[in-house]
Amino acid sequence: MAVLAAALQTVSAAEITGKITLKGTPKPETPIPLEGTTCGPVVPKAFTTRHYMVGADKGLANVFVYIKQGAAPAPATAGEPLLDQLNCPIRALRDGDGHRQKLKIRNSDPLLHNVHATPRVNKEFNFAQVTKGQINEKAFDKPEVLVRMKCDVHPWMFAYIGVVDHPYFRRHRQRRSFKNLESAGGQIHD
Repeated sequence: MAVLAAALQTVSAAEITGKITLKGTPKPETPIPLEGTTCGPVVPKAFTTRHYMVGADKGLANVFVYIKQGAAPAPATAGEPLLDQLNCPIRALRDGDGHRQKLKIRNSDPLLHNVHATPRVNKEFNFAQVTKGQINEKAFDKPEVLVRMKCDVHPWMFAYIGVVDHPYFRRHRQRRSFKNLESAGGQIHD
């Protein structure tokens, strides 16, 4: 199975458009068993893994799109990236981060979570978030795409963060074409 960036084209120096598609068939998502876990009481409904979010036309969502080479290093964009542990999955509200920029990590659940970053280039960290509303801040010193963030208490909870040294990135959230890769304060332009 391969992820393919189809129809990726440069329109001008300021705009990049394209569509992310999946070539092949993803394996089926599996139900997450919540009975007997601390998440059972806080999760509003049953859910499954979310490895691939594919549309009928093979459009793929939750893909980190960025300029790999050629973008001049620039300061972090306005707005702070937030990783939120809410209803037992991890939700990355903006999963790009400028290196050296503070990443806020919040526990929105009334139960124990753990935050374990397993980077290949940056320094690993691992800490508990015991209380609802607890916020911790961390920063990555070097660019790295992608850094896995996981909860060791609930193994189905994970997210990936792209750490770059410029503001030209976004998480492609929809199963359709993207437009205008240039970031303005980390906002989504779809």
